[in-house]
Amino acid sequence: MSGIDFYFSIGSTYTYLSVTRILDVAKQHQVKFNWKPFSVRAIMKEMNNIPFPKDKINKVNYMWRDIERRAEGYGFFC
Repeated sequence: MSGIDFYFSIGSTYTYLSVTRILDVAKQHQVKFNWKPFSVRAIMKEMNNIPFPKDKINKVNYMWRDIERRAEGYGFFC
C-alpha cells in the first residue's frame, strides 16, 4: 500500500488538532500517511478571503469557539 495522502496547512487553525492525532491513527490502523503541506493562505488570497475579518466579528467568534470545542473534545485544555 502506498499510503494515504494527508494534506495540511501550517496556517490553518485546525491543523494542530489533526496533526497531533494522525500518528496514533497511523499506528492503530497500520497505515502510512504521505504528508502533503500546502498553503491555505495562498488559496484564501485567491478567493479574497481573510482569516479574521474585522467586519465579520460573528465569524471570528464562532471560529474561536469551534476550535475550543474541538480541542476540549480531543482532551486539550484551552
